[in-house]
Amino acid sequence: MRLFIVGPRWVGEWTEGMGRAAETFGHKVALYYYLNSDSNYLKDMAKSHLHPTLHKALRLLTKQVKRAQDVLMNRRLIVAVRAFQPDAIVILKGETISWETLVTLRTHNIPLVSWWVDDPFRFPMLLRHFELFDVVYAFDKECVANLKARGIKHVIYLPCACDQTTFYPQSLDPSDYSLLNCTVGFVAVYYPERAALLSQMKGLDVGLWGSGWEAAPELYELPSGTWRGQRITAANAAKVYNLAKICPNVHHSQTSFGGLNTRTFEILAAGGFELVDNVPGLEEHFEVGREIVAYASPAQFRELTEYYLSHSSERAAIAERGRSRVLRDHTYEKRLEVILKTLNVSHLS
Repeated sequence: MRLFIVGPRWVGEWTEGMGRAAETFGHKVALYYYLNSDSNYLKDMAKSHLHPTLHKALRLLTKQVKRAQDVLMNRRLIVAVRAFQPDAIVILKGETISWETLVTLRTHNIPLVSWWVDDPFRFPMLLRHFELFDVVYAFDKECVANLKARGIKHVIYLPCACDQTTFYPQSLDPSDYSLLNCTVGFVAVYYPERAALLSQMKGLDVGLWGSGWEAAPELYELPSGTWRGQRITAANAAKVYNLAKICPNVHHSQTSFGGLNTRTFEILAAGGFELVDNVPGLEEHFEVGREIVAYASPAQFRELTEYYLSHSSERAAIAERGRSRVLRDHTYEKRLEVILKTLNVSHLS
């Protein structure tokens, strides 16, 4: 079949991972990016310390440029769909795709699917858009229940996943990757609940990657050089998970039940040992203690870190079982199978 996938271009490679999964099944695939996370120069400038008048003018300019970009993106999307003539359209989130564009896409009389891996209620103006989709997939079971309560009938729980062609075990010489090598490899955008974990990392060899950490007082309690970059590519994140002995993972507060983030699966797919916060629903996807290790508090995170640093064979066995579970149940191929089955499409067609 001909599958048109609309998604963001960002370091997590969600869109590309779904495209590779579809190609694995033999489908013809077209990718269209509605958001380019690399084109944030004006936005970054607007956040910088400028004179208040200049700052206000730059923020206004940023909004105007963004609106113009969104209008152009929506027009090009319609043109691209008509040129490709797909059998189905899968939109990964798509918060800048307009109501009018979705109405136009409906006129093609082909399945239109939405998959959200964020809480859609953070974008209240977009909630009516879900009425235009044949199927809406949501990453968290509470999101599913809330959307159904609003009258959106065709809502299905579909958790995040990972691309095992990017995240896989690698034989790396730590001396070749001095900027990535560390004992505790923490890849995460800053949130206060994540910063609380830093307070338990004193005395450890920590590598931290992700944006926003300049706002965390806890960061400055650790040695300079702990924070090694605002951004990291998916390929380099996979190397960090291979090199580090402990890979922490802390979820955003939007996770209510079963809304595991992509990092949960990526760390394990890379062969890393994951210490994750014990969020509700984790046990539905992994055998906690055998395939993944969960902590209930920052203090317990430190206790478990020290334990598993001194029990390398036990740590390796858990990581190996976790990887096997991800490959069995949590790849983008598995998620695409669910989507195609819902649409009554065989992945072999």
